[in-house]
Amino acid sequence: MGIYVFYFVVAVVTALIWQHREKRTRDHARTLEIWLVSFVVVLIGVVGVAAFIAHAFFAKSIAEQIGFPAGNPFQFEVAVADLAFGVLGLLCIKYRGGFMAATIIGASVFLVGDAYGHVVQWVNHDKTEPGNVGGPLIADIVVPVATIALLALHDRAVKRGPATTPERDVQRPAVKAA
Repeated sequence: MGIYVFYFVVAVVTALIWQHREKRTRDHARTLEIWLVSFVVVLIGVVGVAAFIAHAFFAKSIAEQIGFPAGNPFQFEVAVADLAFGVLGLLCIKYRGGFMAATIIGASVFLVGDAYGHVVQWVNHDKTEPGNVGGPLIADIVVPVATIALLALHDRAVKRGPATTPERDVQRPAVKAA
C-alpha cells in the first residue's frame, strides 16, 4: 500500500510546486488544470510505466503478491496494457483537452476492470494477498474517481469562464433619497 500512497503524495506535491512556481495569473480553471495534469501524469503515466516494469521484469514476485502462480501469461499482457496507459498519461504533459480526457477514460475502464477482477478473486477464491486486496485494489478505484472528478471540475470551470467579482465586492452607486 505504501507505494501507492507515495505516488499520490508525489502527485499532490507536484501540483503544489507547479502552482507555486506558476508566474501567470491563475484562475480557477487553471488551478484545476494544474492538479488534473499532475494527477494524470503521475497516477496514470508514471504509475503505468512502473507497473509495466514490475509485471514485465519482476513477474514472479508480482504474481506471488497477487496470489497467482508464477509464469502466468496474463502478466505480460497486463504489463503491456500498463505501459500503453503509462505512455498516454505521460503524453498528457504536452497534449491536453480531448487527448487527456480519452486517456483518463481509457485508463479508468482498465483500472475499474482490474478492481473488479481483484474483488472476484477475493470473494470467489479467498485471495487476500496484499497485491490483490490491498493497495492495488484501492488505487484501481481511487485513481479513476480522482481523475474523472478533476476532469469534470476542470471542464465545468472552463465553460464558466473567468470568475466574476462576488456581489459583495461590487461598488454600488449611492441611492438618492426622495
